[in-house]
Amino acid sequence: MKRFINTFYALLLILFFANPVMAKDVKFIQVTDLKLMPDDASINNYLRAIDKINHTKDLDFVVFTGDNIGGPNEDLLKLFIYLTMKIKVPYYIEIGDKDCFKSAGLDKKTYLKYVNGYKIFNRKKSFNYIVKDGKYIYIFADGVKEHIPSKNGYYRETTVNWIDKVLTKNKNKTAIIFQHFPLFDLSENSVNNLYRADLYTDMLKKHNNVLAIFAGHYLYSIERKSEEGDVYYFVTEPAQNGYSSYREVNIVDVGHSDYEIYSQIINF
Repeated sequence: MKRFINTFYALLLILFFANPVMAKDVKFIQVTDLKLMPDDASINNYLRAIDKINHTKDLDFVVFTGDNIGGPNEDLLKLFIYLTMKIKVPYYIEIGDKDCFKSAGLDKKTYLKYVNGYKIFNRKKSFNYIVKDGKYIYIFADGVKEHIPSKNGYYRETTVNWIDKVLTKNKNKTAIIFQHFPLFDLSENSVNNLYRADLYTDMLKKHNNVLAIFAGHYLYSIERKSEEGDVYYFVTEPAQNGYSSYREVNIVDVGHSDYEIYSQIINF
């Protein structure tokens, strides 16, 4: 009997070390460019989205990738938080160019104070933060210029260096990045194009653990790969009233560091 028990535990140890991190599939919803306004149409639009989200099976979390409110206004932010708290799964928030503008009275510090105060998620010190989940690490990157309002995002050198360090420290984890501004241009000389995108893209070339980057900001959905073909870029169309859609994503771990990503735009 003792020999059987020892063999049994030996087999368990072999299985454990052969699979140090068990495969896990992930399902999440990306909501972007909601641009919530204090009118019935906009509020009802968001309530429909929340109802559909709450009826989605096997959902792990929801992520908001900026332009959550229609302008930098504290009352709008309170309304957004009040409604968002109706979501039944964990949710995470990034900001966009519509959310914060210091001279309008809603800077990043104040925005973050409300988010932390209502305990939307574990307290964060900034909108550059990470969430770890088993073999995955979710990175949230802030590209908003709060002092000079602009549709051009800018991931500052300090932000890019921070992402670089996070990716290096977590090189054995699969990274998924959420941000408002895409890393590629919409068209030549577009007012929406990212300022100094090369700082960010050059940094990414140093790493091989970034699976996908999800962004918003543009008015339609795009799926493409990076020039090297190793990172999936997803841009999602707005959830604001008149568009009323979000992206549902399934990431399937097929083993040996390979993944399949299934994505669809959901209208609500």
